[in-house]
Amino acid sequence: MKSLSINFWSQCNNNCLFCFCREKDLLAEKVGAPVIDSLIDLSRALRRHRASCDWLIISGNEPTLNPNLLKAILLAKKNGYGAEIRTNGRTLKDRKFCLKLMKAGLDSIGITLLSHQAKTHDFLTRTSNSFRETIQGIKNFIALGN
Repeated sequence: MKSLSINFWSQCNNNCLFCFCREKDLLAEKVGAPVIDSLIDLSRALRRHRASCDWLIISGNEPTLNPNLLKAILLAKKNGYGAEIRTNGRTLKDRKFCLKLMKAGLDSIGITLLSHQAKTHDFLTRTSNSFRETIQGIKNFIALGN
């Protein structure tokens, strides 16, 4: 299985100590994956890589903040791709949003957990309650069967 990795967003709801992806240009340079700004660009990339890829990995700071994420997943599925997101998991604390992701056809999810200790995780993300929100997001997906 070969994947097409894209960076679909340049905003984040954490402020991690170690993150180098604050600016879109740095994101493309450091990660080596294209930054996709629109659904039109995504559609072109999906068609261009269809012969060599069968899986789309959506990341880029925090892709769940992108208002077009559900449309991007639907577009990937329409073009015959499996769909995965890489996320810090905080927005997944909203169970309804998790259901929307699943209904759109999300196949896989990668959630970053920086420590098993809330204090350490929150220190690294420089965001209060990020550990609690991430854990709740993980629990939501487990409860929904993913």
